[in-house]
Amino acid sequence: MKQTSAERLIQRINDQATELGTIGGKPIHSAVLAHENDLLKAELRRALSSLDTFLGIDAKPEYGNFVSTVRLGDAQFLVEAEFDHGEAPNFNADSPTCGPGSVPSVSILHVLINGDWMKADDVFPDVVLARWTEALTVEQIERAQDAAEAAMEDAADAARDDIRNYGRYAIKAAA
Repeated sequence: MKQTSAERLIQRINDQATELGTIGGKPIHSAVLAHENDLLKAELRRALSSLDTFLGIDAKPEYGNFVSTVRLGDAQFLVEAEFDHGEAPNFNADSPTCGPGSVPSVSILHVLINGDWMKADDVFPDVVLARWTEALTVEQIERAQDAAEAAMEDAADAARDDIRNYGRYAIKAAA
């Protein structure tokens, strides 16, 4: 039966603890255990870091992009995508941006497979990417709307605070 790295380290701890005896009346294994414990922790940190990378935990997208989870059957995939907020139509003929505008859209760029980011269109068929793109577009539009509503509420709260504070200052100034 094959031993894992953690099991090998534990075996080394046990072997050294039984072989070394005592120094100054104190068992040597306590120092050995502390050192081996540190080695074990470092090994586990490296293993967990590799696992995090493999699973895409704390994946950082390129600037302006986002990372999201999509499903294909029972499998989940982490994708990196970019969101274009679109533009409202502008029918003012005098404007340099006159035109019909554009709808919000998502472009799926990469997908995480076995710890490696791969170009999505090299791995999945267009039908799958279209389904994911549609779902992510709806999700991102809802997030943008929620963020806009929260910003409007914050602005309204700030305006109310300013009005209250101005009223206090005006009363103090009049007194």
